[in-house]
Amino acid sequence: MTGVKKTTFRSVNRLTFVLVVGWIICFWPARMVRPEEGVKWMSVAALSCLLPGWIVVFLERLAIFRDDMTLMLGQIGVRFFAILVVALSVRLLHPEFGVVDFYGWLMGFYLLAMCVETVLLREKFAKSSTSPDGDVPSDSQLNKSSSGKP
Repeated sequence: MTGVKKTTFRSVNRLTFVLVVGWIICFWPARMVRPEEGVKWMSVAALSCLLPGWIVVFLERLAIFRDDMTLMLGQIGVRFFAILVVALSVRLLHPEFGVVDFYGWLMGFYLLAMCVETVLLREKFAKSSTSPDGDVPSDSQLNKSSSGKP
């Protein structure tokens, strides 16, 4: 397996692991808040954040983005659009649901997934900014290389 594939699958595994741990932690509170369907809607919220998260992680491998900023904006757009579609669909199908029933779980898992993706993105940027010998370049080295002066 190549390094890029390994990194991608490691990122997917980390995102999945953290959201599954979050789901396990929220299982009993969801059961207490709404005994008959609390776990079901909490699971829908978790999956609604996990699936776009997988798409976002796999988007890194595509060569359609010019730079890291375009990649980051594309990832934010995918995640936000997916969550927006889910929230609007639930609102239309179940207008009686409130923050406790579904939207609180959706916001919580959304924030959890964003935290994981932020950590993964920081790790990616840290790896891409290291020099070939493994050292992170100093600010003065970065300024020299960006100004074009030796």
